[in-house]
Amino acid sequence: AVYEHHVTAAVAYGIYDYVKITGDQQFLLNKGSEILMETARFWASRCEYIEEKNRYEIRQVTGPDEWHEPVNNNLYTNYLARWNLRYVLSLIEQLKSDQNEVWNRLQKQLSITEEEIALWGEIQSKIYLPRKEGTKLLEQFEGYFDLKEVLIEKYDENDWPIRPEALKDTKTSLTQIIKQADVVMLLHLMGEEFDEETTKLNYEYYEKRTLHGSSLSPSIYSIMGLKTGDDSKAYRYLKRAAFIDLLNLQKNTREGIHAANAGGVWQTVVFGFAGVSIDKEGVLEIAPTMPKEWSKLTFRIHYGDAWLEITIDANNQVTITVLEGGSIQVKINNQLMNFS
Repeated sequence: AVYEHHVTAAVAYGIYDYVKITGDQQFLLNKGSEILMETARFWASRCEYIEEKNRYEIRQVTGPDEWHEPVNNNLYTNYLARWNLRYVLSLIEQLKSDQNEVWNRLQKQLSITEEEIALWGEIQSKIYLPRKEGTKLLEQFEGYFDLKEVLIEKYDENDWPIRPEALKDTKTSLTQIIKQADVVMLLHLMGEEFDEETTKLNYEYYEKRTLHGSSLSPSIYSIMGLKTGDDSKAYRYLKRAAFIDLLNLQKNTREGIHAANAGGVWQTVVFGFAGVSIDKEGVLEIAPTMPKEWSKLTFRIHYGDAWLEITIDANNQVTITVLEGGSIQVKINNQLMNFS
């Protein structure tokens, strides 16, 4: 945890996601913006300028994969740091344009200077993002591709990956075997910034190397399986996540259930197979890909001031009942519809 600084970007992303979903501009203006300015300051203090390479790096850091730590330039961390800085810079421009009083208050309260803002802009434009040269294969961290190549080839009776024999003689940190979704987690969060070829290539590459030592990992691979068109593998990963405690797949359920994994299972079902999302205009969108094993799925969510019950049948037909609240618009399979 000493080196896991990517959690700072997680705070910023949480604010971004909350405001996007709820439209709570008052929170953004009164509290969120101050938090975001300080996250930008953190990254500016954490990034190191490497003069001979004319780039910024984040050294001695740990990404989501905790089996390789510390490393230099974990892609997930560096990419989220860049996104974090860009989001803050965009917010500053928005405040200057539309909320000048708020900006003046923040600038005075936090002693933000134009020089500081310019530095944030320089860092985000020059931060190093490792990848295999000449390809779309993203490198989890600097030097990852130089590690010993070990692949997962066997699964137990519960379809859980078996630890490769090579790890008996070689430390995991010296191999390409990883604990959990890392680059794939980046693809999940920042999906709109990667093309289909990049997403598919990296999903297939890292899927063969992920041992899922964290219960948080299978649900992410399930959602990304759907995004890459591998519905069968996506459903296998959903089952792994759903049965972690029911079948004691990680041999540690006696210590308590994996509560965060339970949330991951819910996200996989709702955001993955049910295809629930919020588009760029803030409209609720549903584009399901129901597993062939299911005949029906029903769940409830809040959206704006509405409380909705959503049912999806085996043919991906969607029925929405507004239990509470006013009329709403929902985009179902790319068709905008009204409900009340």
